[in-house]
Amino acid sequence: MTAARKFQTSPETHTVEGIAAMYAQELGGRAGREIQVRDYHLHFAEAILARDAYALNFLANGLNNVGKAVFTAVTGVQLPRTQSGTWATILEWAGVDPKQDDLKKAEHHLQVLHTSLCSRFSEVDRLTRFAESGYAQGFVQVIKDGRRYLMADASGKVGLNLSARGLHGEHTRPYIEAYLAVQKIKVELGLQKEPVYVPADTPADNHSPAPKPTPATQLTEQLGMGF
Repeated sequence: MTAARKFQTSPETHTVEGIAAMYAQELGGRAGREIQVRDYHLHFAEAILARDAYALNFLANGLNNVGKAVFTAVTGVQLPRTQSGTWATILEWAGVDPKQDDLKKAEHHLQVLHTSLCSRFSEVDRLTRFAESGYAQGFVQVIKDGRRYLMADASGKVGLNLSARGLHGEHTRPYIEAYLAVQKIKVELGLQKEPVYVPADTPADNHSPAPKPTPATQLTEQLGMGF
């Protein structure tokens, strides 16, 4: 294994052009040929100077030892060998809250699932409204009850049947789970409060009955996503 190379820092290592040139030079040395500075190297340099963690996430894939070495030479921050350790170090260096990173990933996953559903089914917006409505009523988790999956309250004692006939739970349940995962992280970040399920027989402040939750037997008819 080739020993890690030590770089000499200079004023040029604190400019976009200087960092890009260093990166291209080191990549060329690894390839055994000269490499001209390209947009890729400039973007890398700009990301370092801007402390843009997400533009540098490729350093965490385990295949960018040269990039990691240049990053360390410029920033003075040593990156671990592991992917998770490298990413955690970059986030800390960039001042990104790990929980905010979790939220970003969860929101991306939710969007991927939504796009996939839209490519297969019609009226997916009804599913999104159902998830939002169920969460607002206090159904904050997905649990398994025997052979059924339920969108349940925090206690797990009350829930909406996600296994109802025609609901295509194998496709829709992952979306609801992903939606709830996003909401959970937002609660942990203090961005919102988790709603609490209120039984139908619990009087509200004005002594009128609270709205009843959607009966499980009505889920398929309410969703009506063209399945």
